[in-house]
Amino acid sequence: MPISKMQSDSFASGVGGKVLQVVQGTTQTQVSMTTTYADMGLSVNITPKTSDSNIFILVNSQVYIADLGYGTRLLRDSTVIFTASGSDSNGPFEGYLQSGGHHRNANSFLDTGRPSGTSQITYKLQGRKYSGSASIAYNYNDVTNAMSVIQAMEIAV
Repeated sequence: MPISKMQSDSFASGVGGKVLQVVQGTTQTQVSMTTTYADMGLSVNITPKTSDSNIFILVNSQVYIADLGYGTRLLRDSTVIFTASGSDSNGPFEGYLQSGGHHRNANSFLDTGRPSGTSQITYKLQGRKYSGSASIAYNYNDVTNAMSVIQAMEIAV
């Protein structure tokens, strides 16, 4: 059975409907985080086929943390729709290390609140570090050739 037939007929059973389409964005660009939320260079555009479908977002990203913590958030166009869970006095945590290392994140989000319609939607990731003295890099390309991926799946209701 061709993969496209399998995806449209059975991949999303139990999620609420069929998978109508899957689109993906990637980046290998290294970005140093600042103390304010900024784009991490990871985004995906999707144009829904139906006006009432849901969009399921999968994000797999790589961050190098030399010290302290960082947080990320997901935006639909210019609207924040998800912010990392947990918190300290500075905000939500996505990751925290005191001695440094690579942190791989895998997150998913079902966007059931998108405006109805079939206009293109952009989903993107933003990040920030929580301490001005911390050194935190998104897609840190030391020896790993890091790549981060975002996928958007349109799910029929």
